[in-house]
Amino acid sequence: MPAVFRWLSSRFGVGASLSSLFRIHVWLLVGVILISAARPTPEHNARTSWYNLQIDDPLVSEIGADINDQRGFHPSEFADDQFQVAWIGGSSLQARTEDEIPARSFIPQLFREWIPEVDQREVKIDVYLLQALRIWDEYAAVLEAIEAEPDYMVVTLNPMWVLNDAAISSWPNLAPNAADALIDDPSRWPLLASLASPDDVLTGILGSRFDAVDRRWSYANDLREQLTDLTPLNRSEPPPADGEPSELARIAGLPSPISFWSEHVDRPDLTGTEIDAYNLERANPRTGTWNRAVIGWMLEDISASRIPTLVYLAPIRSSSLADPAVDVALAGIEEQLSIYRDRVDPETVEFSPISLSRELPELGFRDLIHMWSPSADIVSEVIVERACAQLTNIDLDPKCGPVPNEGES
Repeated sequence: MPAVFRWLSSRFGVGASLSSLFRIHVWLLVGVILISAARPTPEHNARTSWYNLQIDDPLVSEIGADINDQRGFHPSEFADDQFQVAWIGGSSLQARTEDEIPARSFIPQLFREWIPEVDQREVKIDVYLLQALRIWDEYAAVLEAIEAEPDYMVVTLNPMWVLNDAAISSWPNLAPNAADALIDDPSRWPLLASLASPDDVLTGILGSRFDAVDRRWSYANDLREQLTDLTPLNRSEPPPADGEPSELARIAGLPSPISFWSEHVDRPDLTGTEIDAYNLERANPRTGTWNRAVIGWMLEDISASRIPTLVYLAPIRSSSLADPAVDVALAGIEEQLSIYRDRVDPETVEFSPISLSRELPELGFRDLIHMWSPSADIVSEVIVERACAQLTNIDLDPKCGPVPNEGES
Protein backbone atom coordinates (compact mmCIF):
# COMPACT_ATOMS: atom_id res chain seq x y z
CA MET A 1 0.00 0.00 0.00
CA PRO A 2 1.47 3.43 -0.94
CA ALA A 3 2.55 5.69 1.90
CA VAL A 4 -0.27 8.15 1.30
CA PHE A 5 -2.85 5.39 1.74
CA ARG A 6 -1.18 4.20 4.93
CA TRP A 7 -1.23 7.75 6.31
CA LEU A 8 -4.91 8.30 5.33
CA SER A 9 -5.86 4.92 6.75
CA SER A 10 -4.13 5.61 10.10
CA ARG A 11 -5.58 9.13 10.43
CA PHE A 12 -9.04 8.85 8.84
CA GLY A 13 -9.75 5.16 8.36
CA VAL A 14 -9.47 5.41 4.59
CA GLY A 15 -8.83 2.07 2.90
CA ALA A 16 -8.52 0.66 -0.60
CA SER A 17 -11.30 -1.88 -0.17
CA LEU A 18 -14.71 -2.63 -1.62
CA SER A 19 -16.32 -1.03 1.42
CA SER A 20 -14.36 2.20 0.86
CA LEU A 21 -15.43 2.22 -2.79
CA PHE A 22 -19.03 1.83 -1.62
CA ARG A 23 -18.63 4.74 0.81
CA ILE A 24 -17.29 6.95 -1.97
CA HIS A 25 -20.45 6.37 -4.00
CA VAL A 26 -22.69 6.88 -0.96
CA TRP A 27 -21.07 10.25 -0.23
CA LEU A 28 -21.26 11.20 -3.89
CA LEU A 29 -24.99 10.45 -3.85
CA VAL A 30 -25.45 12.44 -0.64
CA GLY A 31 -23.62 15.38 -2.24
CA VAL A 32 -25.83 15.22 -5.34
CA ILE A 33 -28.99 15.20 -3.19
CA LEU A 34 -27.77 18.15 -1.11
CA ILE A 35 -26.85 20.20 -4.19
CA SER A 36 -30.25 19.47 -5.77
CA ALA A 37 -32.06 20.50 -2.58
CA ALA A 38 -29.97 23.49 -1.57
CA ARG A 39 -29.14 25.26 -4.84
CA PRO A 40 -31.84 26.20 -7.36
CA THR A 41 -31.14 25.45 -10.98
CA PRO A 42 -29.74 28.47 -12.86
CA GLU A 43 -32.24 30.04 -15.25
CA HIS A 44 -31.97 29.14 -18.93
CA ASN A 45 -33.46 31.61 -21.41
CA ALA A 46 -34.09 29.64 -24.61
CA ARG A 47 -35.46 32.74 -26.34
CA THR A 48 -31.92 34.09 -26.70
CA SER A 49 -30.83 31.22 -28.97
CA TRP A 50 -29.74 32.04 -32.52
CA TYR A 51 -32.78 30.35 -34.05
CA ASN A 52 -35.26 32.12 -31.79
CA LEU A 53 -33.76 35.46 -32.76
CA GLN A 54 -34.78 34.56 -36.35
CA ILE A 55 -38.33 33.48 -35.39
CA ASP A 56 -40.59 36.50 -35.26
CA ASP A 57 -43.28 34.92 -33.09
CA PRO A 58 -43.12 34.55 -29.28
CA LEU A 59 -45.51 31.58 -29.52
CA VAL A 60 -43.03 29.55 -31.60
CA SER A 61 -39.87 28.51 -29.74
CA GLU A 62 -36.86 26.49 -30.85
CA ILE A 63 -35.94 24.54 -27.69
CA GLY A 64 -32.79 22.59 -28.60
CA ALA A 65 -30.13 22.51 -25.87
CA ASP A 66 -26.36 22.79 -26.12
CA ILE A 67 -24.68 19.60 -27.39
CA ASN A 68 -23.10 19.18 -23.92
CA ASP A 69 -26.43 19.48 -22.09
CA GLN A 70 -27.98 16.07 -21.40
CA ARG A 71 -31.46 17.56 -21.13
CA GLY A 72 -31.47 17.72 -24.92
CA PHE A 73 -34.28 20.25 -25.01
CA HIS A 74 -35.76 23.02 -22.88
CA PRO A 75 -39.57 22.71 -23.19
CA SER A 76 -41.59 25.89 -22.76
CA GLU A 77 -44.19 26.62 -20.12
CA PHE A 78 -47.71 26.28 -21.47
CA ALA A 79 -50.88 27.88 -20.10
CA ASP A 80 -54.16 25.97 -19.82
CA ASP A 81 -55.71 28.15 -22.51
CA GLN A 82 -53.01 27.27 -25.04
CA PHE A 83 -52.98 24.38 -27.52
CA GLN A 84 -49.55 22.80 -27.17
CA VAL A 85 -47.82 21.56 -30.34
CA ALA A 86 -44.48 19.71 -30.37
CA TRP A 87 -42.73 19.75 -33.76
CA ILE A 88 -39.74 17.44 -34.19
CA GLY A 89 -37.38 17.79 -37.13
CA GLY A 90 -34.03 18.94 -38.47
CA SER A 91 -32.80 21.49 -40.97
CA SER A 92 -35.61 20.73 -43.44
CA LEU A 93 -37.90 22.82 -41.18
CA GLN A 94 -36.20 26.02 -42.27
CA ALA A 95 -35.58 27.90 -45.49
CA ARG A 96 -33.10 30.65 -46.30
CA THR A 97 -33.40 33.70 -48.49
CA GLU A 98 -31.48 33.56 -51.75
CA ASP A 99 -29.40 36.66 -51.00
CA GLU A 100 -27.61 34.64 -48.26
CA ILE A 101 -28.45 37.00 -45.41
CA PRO A 102 -29.15 35.27 -42.07
CA ALA A 103 -32.95 35.74 -42.30
CA ARG A 104 -34.80 32.44 -42.50
CA SER A 105 -38.34 31.12 -42.76
CA PHE A 106 -39.47 28.40 -40.37
CA ILE A 107 -42.26 26.04 -41.38
CA PRO A 108 -43.61 25.75 -37.78
CA GLN A 109 -43.96 29.55 -37.64
CA LEU A 110 -45.79 29.57 -40.98
CA PHE A 111 -47.95 26.71 -39.69
CA ARG A 112 -49.04 28.80 -36.71
CA GLU A 113 -49.94 31.69 -38.99
CA TRP A 114 -52.39 29.38 -40.76
CA ILE A 115 -53.68 27.64 -37.61
CA PRO A 116 -53.62 30.27 -34.83
CA GLU A 117 -56.24 28.51 -32.67
CA VAL A 118 -57.59 25.04 -31.92
CA ASP A 119 -60.72 24.68 -29.79
CA GLN A 120 -60.54 28.43 -29.08
CA ARG A 121 -57.08 28.02 -27.54
CA GLU A 122 -54.14 29.84 -29.07
CA VAL A 123 -51.60 27.53 -30.67
CA LYS A 124 -48.13 27.54 -29.13
CA ILE A 125 -45.36 25.49 -30.71
CA ASP A 126 -42.18 24.02 -29.24
CA VAL A 127 -39.80 23.16 -32.07
CA TYR A 128 -37.46 20.25 -31.27
CA LEU A 129 -34.99 21.42 -33.90
CA LEU A 130 -31.40 20.22 -34.14
CA GLN A 131 -29.21 20.41 -37.21
CA ALA A 132 -28.34 17.08 -38.83
CA LEU A 133 -31.00 15.25 -36.80
CA ARG A 134 -30.56 11.52 -37.47
CA ILE A 135 -33.17 8.83 -36.80
CA TRP A 136 -31.88 7.85 -33.31
CA ASP A 137 -31.74 11.55 -32.40
CA GLU A 138 -35.27 12.00 -33.74
CA TYR A 139 -36.53 9.05 -31.69
CA ALA A 140 -34.92 10.55 -28.58
CA ALA A 141 -36.59 13.90 -29.35
CA VAL A 142 -39.96 12.19 -29.82
CA LEU A 143 -39.57 10.48 -26.43
CA GLU A 144 -38.87 13.85 -24.79
CA ALA A 145 -41.84 15.42 -26.59
CA ILE A 146 -44.16 12.64 -25.43
CA GLU A 147 -42.92 13.24 -21.88
CA ALA A 148 -44.10 16.88 -22.19
CA GLU A 149 -47.65 15.65 -23.06
CA PRO A 150 -48.46 18.07 -25.89
CA ASP A 151 -51.90 18.29 -27.48
CA TYR A 152 -50.51 17.59 -30.95
CA MET A 153 -47.21 16.50 -32.54
CA VAL A 154 -45.66 16.87 -35.98
CA VAL A 155 -42.68 14.69 -36.92
CA THR A 156 -40.64 15.51 -40.03
CA LEU A 157 -38.59 12.67 -41.54
CA ASN A 158 -35.58 13.52 -43.69
CA PRO A 159 -35.25 11.14 -46.68
CA MET A 160 -31.46 11.42 -46.51
CA TRP A 161 -31.24 10.12 -42.94
CA VAL A 162 -34.35 8.14 -42.08
CA LEU A 163 -32.97 4.82 -43.42
CA ASN A 164 -29.28 5.71 -43.68
CA ASP A 165 -27.40 3.24 -41.46
CA ALA A 166 -24.13 5.12 -42.05
CA ALA A 167 -25.44 8.07 -40.03
CA ILE A 168 -27.80 6.99 -37.27
CA SER A 169 -26.91 9.59 -34.61
CA SER A 170 -25.13 12.93 -34.34
CA TRP A 171 -26.33 14.34 -30.98
CA PRO A 172 -24.88 12.19 -28.17
CA ASN A 173 -26.39 14.42 -25.46
CA LEU A 174 -29.85 13.04 -26.32
CA ALA A 175 -28.90 9.49 -25.28
CA PRO A 176 -29.22 9.82 -21.45
CA ASN A 177 -32.88 10.85 -21.43
CA ALA A 178 -33.68 8.32 -24.15
CA ALA A 179 -31.99 5.61 -22.08
CA ASP A 180 -34.04 6.55 -19.02
CA ALA A 181 -37.26 6.42 -21.07
CA LEU A 182 -36.44 3.02 -22.61
CA ILE A 183 -34.75 1.18 -19.74
CA ASP A 184 -38.01 -0.34 -18.48
CA ASP A 185 -38.64 -2.11 -21.79
CA PRO A 186 -36.34 -5.14 -22.23
CA SER A 187 -37.06 -5.22 -25.98
CA ARG A 188 -35.16 -1.91 -26.27
CA TRP A 189 -32.07 -3.08 -24.37
CA PRO A 190 -30.17 -4.27 -27.49
CA LEU A 191 -30.72 -0.80 -28.97
CA LEU A 192 -29.41 0.87 -25.82
CA ALA A 193 -26.42 -1.46 -25.74
CA SER A 194 -25.56 -0.43 -29.29
CA LEU A 195 -26.23 3.31 -29.21
CA ALA A 196 -26.01 4.37 -25.56
CA SER A 197 -22.97 4.04 -23.31
CA PRO A 198 -23.14 2.86 -19.67
CA ASP A 199 -22.51 6.50 -18.72
CA ASP A 200 -25.60 7.55 -20.76
CA VAL A 201 -27.77 5.01 -18.97
CA LEU A 202 -26.47 5.94 -15.51
CA THR A 203 -26.71 9.72 -15.98
CA GLY A 204 -30.13 9.33 -17.60
CA ILE A 205 -31.53 7.38 -14.65
CA LEU A 206 -29.93 9.69 -12.06
CA GLY A 207 -30.84 12.80 -14.03
CA SER A 208 -34.53 11.96 -13.96
CA ARG A 209 -34.32 11.95 -10.16
CA PHE A 210 -31.74 14.61 -9.28
CA ASP A 211 -31.51 18.11 -10.75
CA ALA A 212 -27.83 18.30 -9.90
CA VAL A 213 -27.19 15.56 -12.47
CA ASP A 214 -29.79 16.44 -15.08
CA ARG A 215 -28.93 20.14 -15.10
CA ARG A 216 -25.23 19.97 -14.46
CA TRP A 217 -24.53 21.88 -17.69
CA SER A 218 -26.39 24.90 -16.27
CA TYR A 219 -24.64 24.52 -12.90
CA ALA A 220 -21.27 24.30 -14.66
CA ASN A 221 -21.94 27.40 -16.77
CA ASP A 222 -23.04 29.35 -13.72
CA LEU A 223 -19.93 28.29 -11.80
CA ARG A 224 -17.67 29.00 -14.77
CA GLU A 225 -18.93 32.58 -14.96
CA GLN A 226 -18.14 33.09 -11.28
CA LEU A 227 -14.63 31.67 -11.64
CA THR A 228 -13.70 33.40 -14.90
CA ASP A 229 -11.39 35.89 -13.20
CA LEU A 230 -9.51 33.10 -11.42
CA THR A 231 -8.46 31.18 -14.51
CA PRO A 232 -4.79 31.30 -15.56
CA LEU A 233 -5.85 30.94 -19.21
CA ASN A 234 -5.34 33.82 -21.61
CA ARG A 235 -8.84 34.57 -22.88
CA SER A 236 -7.85 37.25 -25.36
CA GLU A 237 -8.59 36.72 -29.03
CA PRO A 238 -5.79 34.82 -30.80
CA PRO A 239 -4.00 36.57 -33.65
CA PRO A 240 -5.28 35.77 -37.15
CA ALA A 241 -3.78 32.70 -38.77
CA ASP A 242 -0.81 33.32 -41.00
CA GLY A 243 -1.75 31.75 -44.32
CA GLU A 244 -3.62 28.51 -44.90
CA PRO A 245 -3.52 25.84 -42.15
CA SER A 246 -1.49 22.74 -42.76
CA GLU A 247 -3.32 19.60 -43.85
CA LEU A 248 -2.84 18.12 -40.37
CA ALA A 249 -4.23 21.27 -38.72
CA ARG A 250 -7.22 21.22 -41.09
CA ILE A 251 -7.97 17.59 -40.24
CA ALA A 252 -7.64 18.34 -36.51
CA GLY A 253 -10.27 21.08 -36.92
CA LEU A 254 -12.91 18.81 -38.46
CA PRO A 255 -16.04 18.56 -36.28
CA SER A 256 -16.18 14.75 -36.07
CA PRO A 257 -14.38 11.58 -37.26
CA ILE A 258 -17.11 10.92 -39.84
CA SER A 259 -16.24 14.26 -41.47
CA PHE A 260 -12.76 12.90 -42.19
CA TRP A 261 -13.92 9.51 -43.45
CA SER A 262 -16.62 11.12 -45.61
CA GLU A 263 -13.82 12.80 -47.54
CA HIS A 264 -12.30 9.40 -48.32
CA VAL A 265 -15.37 7.51 -49.52
CA ASP A 266 -14.77 5.95 -52.91
CA ARG A 267 -17.39 7.78 -54.96
CA PRO A 268 -17.92 7.49 -58.70
CA ASP A 269 -17.29 10.56 -60.84
CA LEU A 270 -20.79 12.10 -60.93
CA THR A 271 -22.29 15.48 -61.73
CA GLY A 272 -25.62 17.29 -61.27
CA THR A 273 -28.63 15.16 -60.35
CA GLU A 274 -26.49 12.01 -60.67
CA ILE A 275 -25.03 12.99 -57.29
CA ASP A 276 -28.53 13.31 -55.78
CA ALA A 277 -29.56 9.90 -57.13
CA TYR A 278 -26.36 8.35 -55.79
CA ASN A 279 -26.81 9.88 -52.32
CA LEU A 280 -30.46 8.81 -52.05
CA GLU A 281 -29.59 5.31 -53.21
CA ARG A 282 -26.85 5.05 -50.57
CA ALA A 283 -29.34 6.34 -47.96
CA ASN A 284 -31.49 3.23 -48.46
CA PRO A 285 -29.50 0.05 -47.72
CA ARG A 286 -32.65 -2.14 -48.07
CA THR A 287 -31.43 -4.50 -45.37
CA GLY A 288 -32.21 -4.94 -41.70
CA THR A 289 -30.55 -2.11 -39.77
CA TRP A 290 -31.05 -0.27 -36.50
CA ASN A 291 -32.77 2.47 -38.49
CA ARG A 292 -35.66 0.18 -39.28
CA ALA A 293 -35.99 -0.95 -35.67
CA VAL A 294 -35.91 2.65 -34.46
CA ILE A 295 -38.56 3.76 -36.96
CA GLY A 296 -40.89 0.96 -35.89
CA TRP A 297 -40.42 1.64 -32.19
CA MET A 298 -40.83 5.38 -32.67
CA LEU A 299 -44.14 4.93 -34.48
CA GLU A 300 -45.33 2.42 -31.88
CA ASP A 301 -44.47 4.79 -29.02
CA ILE A 302 -46.24 7.68 -30.74
CA SER A 303 -49.34 5.53 -31.16
CA ALA A 304 -49.18 4.31 -27.55
CA SER A 305 -49.04 7.90 -26.30
CA ARG A 306 -52.48 8.59 -27.87
CA ILE A 307 -51.22 12.07 -28.82
CA PRO A 308 -52.62 13.08 -32.24
CA THR A 309 -49.60 13.17 -34.56
CA LEU A 310 -48.74 13.92 -38.16
CA VAL A 311 -45.63 12.16 -39.51
CA TYR A 312 -44.50 13.17 -42.99
CA LEU A 313 -41.51 12.74 -45.31
CA ALA A 314 -39.86 16.07 -46.16
CA PRO A 315 -39.75 17.16 -49.81
CA ILE A 316 -36.67 17.17 -52.03
CA ARG A 317 -35.58 19.49 -54.83
CA SER A 318 -38.11 19.46 -57.68
CA SER A 319 -35.52 19.68 -60.45
CA SER A 320 -33.75 16.64 -59.05
CA LEU A 321 -36.96 14.63 -58.81
CA ALA A 322 -37.49 15.18 -62.53
CA ASP A 323 -34.46 12.91 -63.09
CA PRO A 324 -35.79 9.30 -63.40
CA ALA A 325 -32.84 7.96 -61.37
CA VAL A 326 -33.66 10.30 -58.47
CA ASP A 327 -37.35 9.41 -58.76
CA VAL A 328 -36.54 5.70 -58.49
CA ALA A 329 -34.18 6.23 -55.53
CA LEU A 330 -36.80 8.28 -53.64
CA ALA A 331 -39.48 5.71 -54.47
CA GLY A 332 -37.28 3.04 -52.89
CA ILE A 333 -37.18 4.99 -49.62
CA GLU A 334 -40.95 5.57 -49.75
CA GLU A 335 -41.54 1.86 -50.37
CA GLN A 336 -39.42 0.90 -47.36
CA LEU A 337 -41.24 3.39 -45.11
CA SER A 338 -44.67 2.22 -46.31
CA ILE A 339 -44.01 -1.11 -44.61
CA TYR A 340 -44.56 0.64 -41.27
CA ARG A 341 -48.11 1.77 -41.94
CA ASP A 342 -49.42 -1.09 -39.79
CA ARG A 343 -47.27 0.06 -36.83
CA VAL A 344 -49.39 3.18 -36.24
CA ASP A 345 -52.85 3.71 -34.81
CA PRO A 346 -54.78 5.38 -37.68
CA GLU A 347 -57.20 6.95 -35.19
CA THR A 348 -54.54 9.23 -33.75
CA VAL A 349 -51.55 9.08 -36.14
CA GLU A 350 -51.43 10.13 -39.78
CA PHE A 351 -48.30 8.56 -41.24
CA SER A 352 -47.40 9.85 -44.71
CA PRO A 353 -44.38 7.91 -46.05
CA ILE A 354 -44.75 9.44 -49.53
CA SER A 355 -42.62 12.56 -49.98
CA LEU A 356 -44.43 15.89 -50.11
CA SER A 357 -42.57 16.47 -53.37
CA ARG A 358 -45.07 14.18 -55.12
CA GLU A 359 -47.91 16.68 -54.65
CA LEU A 360 -46.12 20.02 -54.73
CA PRO A 361 -45.44 22.29 -57.69
CA GLU A 362 -41.85 22.97 -58.69
CA LEU A 363 -40.09 24.58 -55.74
CA GLY A 364 -36.82 26.42 -55.27
CA PHE A 365 -34.16 24.52 -53.31
CA ARG A 366 -30.56 25.47 -52.58
CA ASP A 367 -29.61 21.77 -52.47
CA LEU A 368 -31.40 18.42 -52.44
CA ILE A 369 -33.08 18.96 -49.05
CA HIS A 370 -32.90 22.64 -48.09
CA MET A 371 -35.38 25.17 -49.47
CA TRP A 372 -35.30 28.81 -50.36
CA SER A 373 -37.80 30.85 -48.36
CA PRO A 374 -40.66 31.16 -50.90
CA SER A 375 -40.92 27.37 -51.06
CA ALA A 376 -41.51 27.11 -47.30
CA ASP A 377 -44.86 28.91 -47.67
CA ILE A 378 -46.10 26.33 -50.16
CA VAL A 379 -44.85 23.38 -48.09
CA SER A 380 -46.47 24.77 -44.94
CA GLU A 381 -49.83 25.10 -46.71
CA VAL A 382 -49.83 21.39 -47.59
CA ILE A 383 -48.93 20.44 -44.01
CA VAL A 384 -51.64 22.78 -42.68
CA GLU A 385 -54.22 21.17 -44.96
CA ARG A 386 -53.37 17.72 -43.61
CA ALA A 387 -53.28 18.90 -40.00
CA CYS A 388 -56.63 20.68 -40.28
CA ALA A 389 -58.28 17.58 -41.72
CA GLN A 390 -56.74 15.36 -39.04
CA LEU A 391 -57.71 17.66 -36.15
CA THR A 392 -61.26 17.99 -37.49
CA ASN A 393 -61.59 14.21 -37.84
CA ILE A 394 -60.81 13.74 -34.13
CA ASP A 395 -63.50 16.27 -33.14
CA LEU A 396 -61.22 19.23 -32.51
CA ASP A 397 -62.00 22.66 -33.92
CA PRO A 398 -58.97 24.18 -35.65
CA LYS A 399 -59.21 27.74 -36.94
CA CYS A 400 -57.69 27.14 -40.35
CA GLY A 401 -56.63 30.00 -42.55
CA PRO A 402 -53.96 32.68 -42.74
CA VAL A 403 -53.80 35.23 -39.94
CA PRO A 404 -55.21 38.56 -41.23
CA ASN A 405 -52.71 41.34 -41.74
CA GLU A 406 -52.90 44.31 -39.40
CA GLY A 407 -55.89 46.43 -40.35
CA GLU A 408 -57.81 43.54 -41.95
CA SER A 409 -60.87 42.08 -40.34
